[in-house]
Amino acid sequence: MAGFLKVEMIHSAIARDQRQKDTLRGLGLRRRHQQRILEDTPAIRGMIRKVFDLVRFEPVAGKPAQAEAVVTYKLGPKPDAAQVQVSKTQA
Repeated sequence: MAGFLKVEMIHSAIARDQRQKDTLRGLGLRRRHQQRILEDTPAIRGMIRKVFDLVRFEPVAGKPAQAEAVVTYKLGPKPDAAQVQVSKTQA
């Protein structure tokens, strides 16, 4: 079972029992049409089987590349306490 699976949540978890909601969280799915690429292991297959009517999955050939659409933010250095005090007094 070496490989990867693309798992997509296609139905909401509203009105489902807590175990199914916890399983979706364990798969990393929080909202409809969210997709995750997970390793194809027996544990993941069992989790998918528990919520089979809520998700869609398909095998992914090869190792997936890093998501290019993910935006990363870089925070600048923290301002000095003196600059913050000056800003507050000027306002």
